Amino acid sequence: MITALVITLPVFSQTNHLEKKISIDLNQVKLKNALPKIAETGGFQFSYNSEIIPGDSIISLHAKDQPVKKILKDVAGPGVRYKVLGNHIILLGDKPVKSQAGNEKEQEYTIEGFIYDAQTGEILSSASIYEVEGMFVSATDDKGFYSLTVPGDREKRVSYSKAGYNDTLIIVKPKEQTSVSIRLTPKPRKLGDSPLEVFSAPNLNDRKLVTALVPAKTRTAADNIPVIEQRWVQVSLFPFIGSNRFVSGLITNRLSLNVFAGYSGGVRGLELGSFLNVVRNEMNGVQLSGFGNIVGKKTNGVQLSGFFNFDAGSFNGLQASGFSNVVTDTIRGVQLAGFSNVLRGPMYGTQISGFSNFTSQNVDGIQASGFLNIAGKDVKVAQLSGFANFSKSVGGLQAAGFMNIATGTSKGIQASGFLNYATEVKGVQISVFNFADTVSSGVPIGLLSFVGKGFHTIELTANELFPLNLSFKTGVRHFYNILTAGWQQQLLSVGYGLGTQFRLAKRLTISMDLTGNYLSDNKNFIASKGAMIRFTPTLDIGLAKHFNFVIGPTLSGFAGLDHADAGTGDFPFLFSLPVKNLFIGSTPVSIRIGATAGFRF
Repeated sequence: MITALVITLPVFSQTNHLEKKISIDLNQVKLKNALPKIAETGGFQFSYNSEIIPGDSIISLHAKDQPVKKILKDVAGPGVRYKVLGNHIILLGDKPVKSQAGNEKEQEYTIEGFIYDAQTGEILSSASIYEVEGMFVSATDDKGFYSLTVPGDREKRVSYSKAGYNDTLIIVKPKEQTSVSIRLTPKPRKLGDSPLEVFSAPNLNDRKLVTALVPAKTRTAADNIPVIEQRWVQVSLFPFIGSNRFVSGLITNRLSLNVFAGYSGGVRGLELGSFLNVVRNEMNGVQLSGFGNIVGKKTNGVQLSGFFNFDAGSFNGLQASGFSNVVTDTIRGVQLAGFSNVLRGPMYGTQISGFSNFTSQNVDGIQASGFLNIAGKDVKVAQLSGFANFSKSVGGLQAAGFMNIATGTSKGIQASGFLNYATEVKGVQISVFNFADTVSSGVPIGLLSFVGKGFHTIELTANELFPLNLSFKTGVRHFYNILTAGWQQQLLSVGYGLGTQFRLAKRLTISMDLTGNYLSDNKNFIASKGAMIRFTPTLDIGLAKHFNFVIGPTLSGFAGLDHADAGTGDFPFLFSLPVKNLFIGSTPVSIRIGATAGFRF
C-alpha cells in the first residue's frame, strides 16, 4: 500500500515550522483531532505513525504566541521527536519500532523505480530519495532510476525531491511494495522572475574544494532534500565518514568535530576542524579550522582559520584568517586577514589586512591595509593604507603612503605621500600634488594643487630687478601655489611660492604672495648668482572679466650676491630702497624694498 502526500515548498527558502509562533485554544478534544487544527493554524501539515501517537487521548490546549515545538511537547509528550521536511512536520518515536521478528536481525528490503517530470514526462537525474526515520538516502542515475535499501518491513516515510520541484512524501511498506515510480511537479516561478534571476546565486556545492572532498551523493541530497533537523553532536573523519553519514549536509549540529574535514547543514554552537569545515546554511557560534572555513549562508559569531574563510551570506562578528577572507554579503563586525579581505557588500565595522581590502559597497567604518584599500562606494570613517586608497566619497580620513582617489566628495582629510584626487573637496587635502574639480569648503595643501573650478591665473609683471616676470597661480583663492620666472639682460629667475587672496569689494581684492627664487646667469642657468625670498602684497583692481591690474610693494631678501661685501655689488636694480645689509654666517644678505606692477589674466 502506498500513501502519497504532495508537499509544496516556497521557491526561495525553507521554513522551520517548529519555531513558528501560533495562538490556539482547544478544550477537551482528542489528540488526533487537535493535531490537524494545530497544523491549520501554523500553515503546515503533520505526518506520523499512529502507533507512536496516543490519538484518542483527551487534551486541552491554551497557547498564545508560543513556538509549535513547545506546543507539541505539551500535547504529544516527551517520547516524540520532530523533523521538518518541506511543508510537513514529521512526528517520530525516540526509539525505532521493534520488528515483529523479535530478536532476529531485521531483513533488508529494496525500493526501486524511476522519477519523472510531471509536466514533460522526461526522466529526472540527480533527484534524491530519502527515508525519513533511518536517514537512508539514494539518488537517480542519468536514466532516472533509483534503488534504496532499507531495513525492516514496517512502514517507511520516503521523500522524493529535486531542486526546482515540489517534493513528494509517501508512506511505503517495503514488504508489500518494492517498486515505486514518482512524478515531480516543477515549482512555479514568481511573476517577473527570469531564469537567470532565480538560479544565478552561486552554489556552495560547486566550489572545487567542496566537490573534491564531499561525495556527489551527499551534495545532491543536500541540494534537493528540504529537511530541517538538529543534533547535539556529530563527529566525522571526512565528509563521507562520520556519524551523520551521507545526510550530513541536512543536519544542524550543536557540537561539530571534524578530525580532518567535515560537511554539515548548519552549526549552532561550536565547530572544530583540523583542516576544513564546510557548512551549507548558517553558522551561529564559533568555527575554528586549521586551514579553511566555508559557510553557505549567514554567519553570526567568531570564525577563525589558519588560511582562509569564505562566507556566501552576511557576517556578524569576528572573522580572522592567516591569508584571506571572502564574504559575499554584508559585514557587521571585524574582518582580519594576513593578506587580503574581500567583501561583495556593505561594511559596518573594520577591515584590516596585511596587503589589501576590497568592499564593493559602502564602508561605514575603517579599512586599513599594508598596501591597498578599495571601496566601491562611500567611506564614512577612514581608509588607511601603505600605498593607495580608492573610494567614491570619504567622510573622514583617507591616508596613504602614495595616493588617494575619491571619485565623489572628500569631507574630511586626504593625506598622502604623493597625490590626492577628489571630485569635490569639503575638507583638507595634504600631498605633494592635489587635484580636485571643486573645493566647496576647505583647502588643498601641497607643492602643486589644481582645482578645475578653482583659482588659476597668469600674471605678467615688472619689478625693481626684473622688467619681465611671468607667474602661474593655481589652487583656491585663500591658498594657492605660485610658479614664477623672471628675465633681464644679465639674470634669470625661477621660483616657487604660496599665496592667499581676500576680497575687499566686487572688483577689488588684496593678494599676499611669498616666493623663493633661484637666480642664475642669463647665459648659463647652472651658474648660480644667489637666491631671493620675496613677500609681495598687491592690490588687484578688476578692469574686466578675467582681466585685473595689480600693483604693490615688495620686500625682498637677496642672499649670496657678492662675497666681497654685504651690498649688492654691480647688481642691475632698476630701482630699490636698501633696508639692511648683513652676513648670515659667510653668506652676504641684502634686504631691500621695491615695487611691482602688471596685469593678471
